[in-house]
Amino acid sequence: LTSSNKIPPFWKPDPELWFCQMEAVFSRCGITNSLTKFQTVIPQFEFDVLQQVADIVKHPSNAPYEDLKTRLLIHTPNLNIKGFNNLLEGKQLGDEKPSQLLRQMKQLAGDTVATDVVKTLWLRSLPNTTQAILLSTGHTEVDKLASVADKIHEIDRPDSVCTVSTNSGLEHKIEKLTEQIAALVAAKSTWDRSRSPSAHRSRSKSRYKAEPNNPNWLCYYHYRFRDKAKKCQQPCAWLKNTENASSS
Repeated sequence: LTSSNKIPPFWKPDPELWFCQMEAVFSRCGITNSLTKFQTVIPQFEFDVLQQVADIVKHPSNAPYEDLKTRLLIHTPNLNIKGFNNLLEGKQLGDEKPSQLLRQMKQLAGDTVATDVVKTLWLRSLPNTTQAILLSTGHTEVDKLASVADKIHEIDRPDSVCTVSTNSGLEHKIEKLTEQIAALVAAKSTWDRSRSPSAHRSRSKSRYKAEPNNPNWLCYYHYRFRDKAKKCQQPCAWLKNTENASSS
């Protein structure tokens, strides 16, 4: 940083205005890295301010400047629940477990925001179905609710649901296709048998064998070939019927 971009001391009466000033300095100098911003502002804090953010200073996260800024804005005396909610507006569940999101919210809230406020805002960040299940458990302690929410999150992950749904749908389609193929094979087999010469002869023989004692019974040859039959099997009524027809 150049002398023209001198960093002003932290201004307790209005931390939000001070951070706006810092953002302007960082933008002018082209500083975008969170750790660089963090290391730049730390020397501007007095000891009593550092005590409020001691855990962030000792154990910085991957976004230490943002954590520091959020904590100090939360500690602003005139900050209300709406202001805290605005600070957490970017905090969504995403791929994190609900308990991890709760832990982050607690860290940002520090000791100045009531646990019930953090709990309420945390619940609002969860899916509606998860909220309904948690309310039905009867638990009031936020840590117990977070444990239950983790289990729901594990079961209700979109990728898991998608995989189960896809597999179930695929199995159903394969089962229906198998049934259709089996039906087609059976139908073709029946058709082939009905078209075979042996089946035709079998049906013909079954007809001429029926009721051989009938006076009008015809042998297989006359039943099959009529007047072109070259053989005859008694007691066949073909000759008698032919003679009666001629005489009449």
